[in-house]
Parts: sequence; structure tokens; C-alpha cells
Amino acid sequence: MKNSLIPEISLVIHPSQLKEKAPKFHINANASVRESLSKRFGLIAVNNFKLSLNLQPLASTGIIILKGHMKVSVVQNCVITLDKISNHLDEIFEIKFKDYGTCGAENVEFEEEFESYTNDRIDIGEVSVQEFGLRLDPYPRSVSASYKGVEFYMRPNTEYVGHPFSALVDLKAKK
Repeated sequence: MKNSLIPEISLVIHPSQLKEKAPKFHINANASVRESLSKRFGLIAVNNFKLSLNLQPLASTGIIILKGHMKVSVVQNCVITLDKISNHLDEIFEIKFKDYGTCGAENVEFEEEFESYTNDRIDIGEVSVQEFGLRLDPYPRSVSASYKGVEFYMRPNTEYVGHPFSALVDLKAKK
């Protein structure tokens, strides 16, 4: 049985070994990795998964900036018709890392501005895969999707907006 905690793409870097020159990485996922990604994120298929990653260490501050560019093609099910839909992501992202031990646990701003790392270890492959998951369309819809039968639930009712039980008023009126 395969351990589900093993990342599909793992690229571990050690911040203490980074020089001032920004290292670059290019990842083109093979078929088995793409299949694992499709299972992890509930997709029909991941047809293409390419990452370009640049690391920029800021030695004086201890901050490491990961700049990434992902080009991904996926096949998902429409949430209404269950038709297959092809979606493409061409996204740029940036994540700032800082050693958690250097900031102190009481620093609230740290949690909002940076991702933390410990033990001189950042898996930028797994971080990039998580970024991919966040950028997937959670409710993909086919252009042929019909809202017939669900219009009632989608119509805005401005009469009761702002009341905590406004959604229940419509149900009561139907009785």
C-alpha cells in the first residue's frame, strides 16, 4: 500500500547552503507523477504539469523568496453535468519563507507574511504542488451546463438580505 504522505514532487532545498546566486529549477512531471496528482486532487487527468522555480535568498534578512511559474493542463468533471472539461493554468506565484525559530512564536505578523520552515529544510516541490491545488477551479462548469432545477437556490432574494434566517423565509412561504 502506497504511503499517502509521500509527496508527488519533492525538491528539498537547504537554505543554509544557498549562495547569493538564485538557483533555478525546471520540472516537467512524467506520466506517473501526473497520475498521482490527478488522484490527489480528484481530477480525471493531469495532461501536462510544468514548473519553473527561482529561489532568491536574501542573506541579510534570512528570507528566501520562491518565485514560480506553472503551466498545467487538467481534465475535470463539470459540477452540474459531469461532462469532462479541459482547464489550463498558466499561473505565477511567489512565496516568502523564513526560519520559524528566528522570528519567535509570538510574532503574529510572521504567520501572515511568511511560510515557515524548520530544520534548514524546505520542500519547494511539495509547496508548488499545494499552490497548484489552491489554483484549481473548485466548481468547474461546462458551457452546456443548465441550471434547470436549481434556479430557485441561485436566485438572489434582496428582500431579506442581512437577516440571519432570511433563507428560511422562502422555504416557509412554499408550505
